[in-house]
Amino acid sequence: MRRMQKIQLTIDGCEVSVRRGTTLLEAADAVGIDVPRLCHLPGRDPRAVCRLCVVAIEGERALVSACSTRAEQGMVVDASGPRLRARRRVVMELVLAEHGEHGGGPCEVELLAEELGVEQTRFAPQPRVPSPGGSEYALVESEACIRCDRCVRACERGVITRKGRGPGAHLAFDEGRALSASSCIACGDCLVVCPAGGLRLRGLFPRA
Repeated sequence: MRRMQKIQLTIDGCEVSVRRGTTLLEAADAVGIDVPRLCHLPGRDPRAVCRLCVVAIEGERALVSACSTRAEQGMVVDASGPRLRARRRVVMELVLAEHGEHGGGPCEVELLAEELGVEQTRFAPQPRVPSPGGSEYALVESEACIRCDRCVRACERGVITRKGRGPGAHLAFDEGRALSASSCIACGDCLVVCPAGGLRLRGLFPRA
């Protein structure tokens, strides 16, 4: 059996050896370098929609998404410099503007905002498509959804899709049904991966 070829690169001054085909996010994780992310779902194809995992590659002008960029031999990567911290704070503000308010407790989005030092957003919230109905076990709140597509990728039956574009993009179940009327088998995978409280277990965080 042929061994997978390994490559060497440098991330934040740390030499990293990974298999060819490894993403920059995976390479950073392998050596304990924390790169923020919200849309990443291990084991699933990256969507690179949250843009929080951007990193800088020496010699390249544009920042790239670490979750969708493959490591290459000899790369020198900055994953935590001042330029990146400033960019991530602005992106986090945009995420918070999308996130809005929801009836759940502290979620991954809010905890990451706190970690990045973002207490509030300067950006106005976008109008949202009303939430499709939930089910006896799950709540659906469009106002909280950040359109990261984690739930879409987690649903192995293809029940959940994202319809529309721009501010009008929204979750749909079986192309437009309420969750309770869809072919959902209540496995709970979408609830586990949602970082924003847009899909959550009914009764887990009751409204005040």
